Amino acid sequence: MLPQIAWLVLISLISVATGLSCENPGDHLPLTADDDTTAYFANDQVPELRLQLNETSQQQLRDEPRKYAPATLIENDSVRFENVSVKLKGAAGSYRDFDDRPGFTLRAEKKQPGQTFHGMAKFHLNNAVQDETYLNEWIGWQLFQAAGYPAPQVAHVRLWINDRDMGLYVLREGFDERFLRRTVGGSDGVLFDGGFLQDIDDDLELDLGPKKKGRAKLQQLAIACSQTDPATRFRMLEEQLDIPRFLQFMALERLVGHWDGYSLNINNYRLYFPPDGKAFFLPHGMDQILGEPWAGLYDHSPALIAQCVMQNPDWRANYQSELQRLAPFLTKPEFWEPRFARMRDKLIPTLTEFDAELAATTNQRIDELIDRWRERTQNMDELISHGWPQALEIEPGQTLPLTEWYPHPETEETQLEEAELEGLRVYSIRGTGTGEVLGSWRHTLFLTRGRYRVEARVQTLAVVPIRSDLLRGAALYRQDEPAFQRFVGDQTWTKCVDEFEVREDLQPVELVLSLRAKYGQAWFDRESLQLIRLE
Repeated sequence: MLPQIAWLVLISLISVATGLSCENPGDHLPLTADDDTTAYFANDQVPELRLQLNETSQQQLRDEPRKYAPATLIENDSVRFENVSVKLKGAAGSYRDFDDRPGFTLRAEKKQPGQTFHGMAKFHLNNAVQDETYLNEWIGWQLFQAAGYPAPQVAHVRLWINDRDMGLYVLREGFDERFLRRTVGGSDGVLFDGGFLQDIDDDLELDLGPKKKGRAKLQQLAIACSQTDPATRFRMLEEQLDIPRFLQFMALERLVGHWDGYSLNINNYRLYFPPDGKAFFLPHGMDQILGEPWAGLYDHSPALIAQCVMQNPDWRANYQSELQRLAPFLTKPEFWEPRFARMRDKLIPTLTEFDAELAATTNQRIDELIDRWRERTQNMDELISHGWPQALEIEPGQTLPLTEWYPHPETEETQLEEAELEGLRVYSIRGTGTGEVLGSWRHTLFLTRGRYRVEARVQTLAVVPIRSDLLRGAALYRQDEPAFQRFVGDQTWTKCVDEFEVREDLQPVELVLSLRAKYGQAWFDRESLQLIRLE
């Protein structure tokens, strides 16, 4: 084990050699290293791993895929790891059945205390079904590591399940005590798994630490966010949340275009409460980054913590400063170009051995990824200069037309269209099959303090509500607020309104034109959509 000071010196030397400069990150997040683990992830080879599963284990992974089954792991046909525990992993987009191309979570020590795989007690084998380059997780780790922020390390392996050649997989370090000791200097705190689309006010899964104490810490953080008085909310947040770390975390997520992370989608994150410190977030699931070169850095966030933090004008300014400070970690070609070339040389031969056609496709996808990275980095100064959106200044009694709504389907059977009906331009929501109709048109705006009314005209046809759904039928409402008017059945053009109060400056308000039904159709008159500031 390298002493902590030696590892920090090594990180600094690497940054200087590559033209990057970590000004402050080490002040927050001490990095330590395990010699075996560090060497494994620095290896330019693609190791071969074979999971040996007997018939009982195979059937268990078919019947109970989230339950650990015993296996033997063999590395490069020579090193054996007995009594390894393995289960299937993945959420809605990446999960595959055992007989398909599944992802795996492995624990080396669960049945064999003290056993590790290159210093790791827990790690994952990701199937990369949502990343045709196999590089996104690796890029995310490289960026966060270069900036001095803790993130799981990433490598690549060639995998067999018994004699079934599965091809190239992404190996990622797991979140456990060893990871925390390596990255933040201790593992005595409380670690929560963000889960699928769950925010900090949900019942998050506890991964590490005492349950009662952990739940209390999580609840207190949610209570801080719920305070209606801004001064009280900011004070309580600053007492419980490491604000500088969160600004750094959010800036890195946005810079790399992590649209499926916490700050943009309330997904793919871990939340850690140190025993005597303030909470901070850890990045996760970065397999879909850099998808849109012009992805905004100041887009409205649905995440509770991000919303609360960004309502503080000083913290907003500090966030923009973090973007400026951290952008060079993504934009330096002398840092990234050699690494892209090295990874291509590392992965393509392995893919060619497995499937030459797949290798050619992957090579092309890597070219496209690099092109998107170049376009994003070349325009980074412009993206940062956009700054936060300005609040709309509307005088009492003034009416503002609401244009540019965007579609938000929630099921494949829901069709959202801009259309014409009876000579009117409308937003349409309808079902296309036998499944439920769950979809909406949305519009986000920033307002100053005051009272407002939003208006629309709606017409429905054969809308059958979902009785168990609180937002059932067609409705106009604000996100996270109840709908006071709901329209079902056959309804001719009817005016619907929603009045609300904004209690602080630059408060984001997301307006929703929604249809939630077993089946049916709703239309919203586009010319009727307007916002009025009340006296």
